[in-house]
Amino acid sequence: MPYTLASSSDGSGLSDYQRAGAEVTITKTRATDPCPPPLTGGQKKEIGTEKAAKVSIDWLALTFHVERSSTYVDIDGAVTWFNRLDPIKRAVWVGTGFEMSEWVELEYGLNGYLNSAVGPGGARLLWNAAGRTDVHLILPGKACAMFSENTMRSFISWANERNASATRCDLNLDDYAKVVTPLQVETYAQGPDIVTHVHRGMTQRGFGIGTKETTGVTVYIGQPSSRQRLRVYDKGLESNGEIDAVRWELTSQKEAAQTLLLRLGSDRTGKPLREWGELFSERLVSFVDFRIATDDLYDLRNRRRCPWFVKLVKLAEKASSYLPKLPRKIDDVVNWVTKAVGPSLKMLATFWEDSKPLHYTGNGIIDDIIRGSELKPKHRAILARSG
Repeated sequence: MPYTLASSSDGSGLSDYQRAGAEVTITKTRATDPCPPPLTGGQKKEIGTEKAAKVSIDWLALTFHVERSSTYVDIDGAVTWFNRLDPIKRAVWVGTGFEMSEWVELEYGLNGYLNSAVGPGGARLLWNAAGRTDVHLILPGKACAMFSENTMRSFISWANERNASATRCDLNLDDYAKVVTPLQVETYAQGPDIVTHVHRGMTQRGFGIGTKETTGVTVYIGQPSSRQRLRVYDKGLESNGEIDAVRWELTSQKEAAQTLLLRLGSDRTGKPLREWGELFSERLVSFVDFRIATDDLYDLRNRRRCPWFVKLVKLAEKASSYLPKLPRKIDDVVNWVTKAVGPSLKMLATFWEDSKPLHYTGNGIIDDIIRGSELKPKHRAILARSG
């Protein structure tokens, strides 16, 4: 009995994937089919009320092990891999809704692989490493954001069925309630209440040159080479206010990533193996905990968990997941330009008093963007230095 992907969302009787011309049926028993298990691509809104925390996958790197006999060597000795790359491209396509044709082969490789291709959201495919037959897939944050929770779960289940190995997986919690700030986390991590096996932490601060403006604070617990590392930072500053939350980013590598991957998907019936929020809180507490040291100086089990950490863990357990980011339209680009570029344009217009660059464009929208923008301290400082 074949699976069918996604139900109709417009009453036409066709799924989004069918309208796109995709082949949407697969057979249960064959492990080499080019499509993943059934996905719910039509997830448009969250069920229930808005929650104070959201959980997401922000980076996923997988290695697919390919048998040497599956490659084809042509008369010139060139190895053809596309018969094994296409199933992976297809799985990403079905999960994100982007066409397979958006994968573009590059003229260089990466990380020891001789060939590479870039796809939607900066996704990378790497293949043809010396002495190896594996194919490596990297899904950075923007690519992961194109999946819904359901399509990501199905994609991960599809990868697990093919015995893919995870080399890195980032599971994030965005705390909109802002239980603590990154600098408070630094203070707590330097105090007696922290319980963890790691021995090193680090704080990075950003600031505007010539101003007192803080452009970001990031607290790290653990080392880059560790199996797990925690990063806490103000996502609102990094995203220009798009995600007004404190992000707790738990990076897992190698064995830690593989054990996490096996629990992020769904079972054969489509039921989640674990809720992502519960899984994040479980992983976080096993990596770092905060318990009141004065309760018992010798036995950690007798210490109460710090109230602020109790609140954070409970938020994580009940966190909802992100919806996929849809392809941008012109209005989305204008909004982004207004937020990110508008102040710089206004600074230039202020410096060039006659505003000739604006007249050259002949576009009133640029004028509207400038009028609706406010100069930030860093822009005023640039003007002061350039006067």
